[in-house]
Amino acid sequence: MSQVQDTVFGIIAKEANIDIGRISLDSTLKDLDIQSLDAVQIIFEIEDQFKITLPDRDPNFDTESVKGLVEAVEKLVAEKGGSASEDNGKSKAVAQALDNIEALCSPYIPPAKLAQLVKTDPYLNGFLGLRIPLAAKLASLEQGLDENDTKEVIAFVTSQLYGGAAAYAEIIRISNDRRQSADEQFQLGFERGQKIRDYVLQNKDITTDPDYPKAMEAANSATSSAKTLGLPLLPSDTAADNPFVAISGLEYVWFGSYMVEKYS
Repeated sequence: MSQVQDTVFGIIAKEANIDIGRISLDSTLKDLDIQSLDAVQIIFEIEDQFKITLPDRDPNFDTESVKGLVEAVEKLVAEKGGSASEDNGKSKAVAQALDNIEALCSPYIPPAKLAQLVKTDPYLNGFLGLRIPLAAKLASLEQGLDENDTKEVIAFVTSQLYGGAAAYAEIIRISNDRRQSADEQFQLGFERGQKIRDYVLQNKDITTDPDYPKAMEAANSATSSAKTLGLPLLPSDTAADNPFVAISGLEYVWFGSYMVEKYS
């Protein structure tokens, strides 16, 4: 599935308020029970997302398949010329971020269960709610993307991992409810996710963290799930003064060991 197809499916699901799993390339407006006003809004959102203009703004996939809409968008995106490298950078950032999160989660969470665990486990809701955007941010920085493109990458990656825009919106609602109720497990996961983000992006002193000794032990141990941040220093450099080694250890102490203890 191409990035364009993923994005179009996500927009249709969000604007029509339907499960993204109902949408296929063979779907039509009639199949999906989408009203004409919703179809027009879908077209507007697609044009805004891809910075294109669809001919006559005609939502003609009421009788034709969604495939025709996707192909029209792909053609217009390909014709944009000057923005091709930018779109390619975003595509690479998305792929890199998704690979990073898969490396982090796959030893413990089947991809199909990620969204459900985040909904039901307050700690994971708090931790991954910051860790997933961090992966997208790091990948965007590596591709040299600006702030707006980075926001698009973060939104797309998060929606993709959680099963679509509607599912992501539900998780945001759950997160807000837990934050307002001062859920202790959510707060703990959120604070730890925030710490990892700050250690990576703001170069804060990780050696003062109470779990720093455990992190270093885990980072240099075969039991660590390991150096999942995807930064070039990690594979070969395990010196104690390398902060990214300790960060990879915290990934295990605060996420991997939690998953092993609770779900294995």
